[in-house]
Amino acid sequence: MSLNVSASLLDKAQTVLHHVPFGDRLLDAIGKVKDGVKQLVIPGMLFEELGFTYLGPVDGHCIESLQEAIRQRVQHEEQIRQVEARMWLLASAGLDPQEWQRRELALQALHARLQTLQDALPLLLEQEAEARAVYLQARQEREALTRLHLRAHEHYQTELRRALQNELDEVVALAYQRTVSEGSSESPGNPSSH
Repeated sequence: MSLNVSASLLDKAQTVLHHVPFGDRLLDAIGKVKDGVKQLVIPGMLFEELGFTYLGPVDGHCIESLQEAIRQRVQHEEQIRQVEARMWLLASAGLDPQEWQRRELALQALHARLQTLQDALPLLLEQEAEARAVYLQARQEREALTRLHLRAHEHYQTELRRALQNELDEVVALAYQRTVSEGSSESPGNPSSH
């Protein structure tokens, strides 16, 4: 998810800090610390360099991962709101009423977006519950199919043994008949045997 709003908030925070004594130095120091920490934790800051706040990677097929990403997003926006509120309090004396009104409107827009995300969270929780129910049903069906497969295999093995036993019985019966018929043809009353 992109955080274009957070980039605009950063711009606003920079504007506010320009009105505070030593604000420019404070911004430089904050920027250097932020970049240094990011480089320690995240070697490639491609997303941040493009103006996005990276909250990933997120497995889009895992509801829990998606929920956690949304929670992080909401928490991130809440932190931004808190920092912005503190900065506005610091710089409120130096802002003209129009600038204050513009910033207030931006804050209200951010709050509305945050509320939208918080409203979406129960829906995601409901979808997670539905997904779990579907998963459990699919798992039960898979287990039932496995049991059916095992029974079919056992039945096949039983029928195969029975067919082999029948074939063996027939071969033994034929061999016995041949032995009996050969034995009767070799009997002493048979002229061909003398």
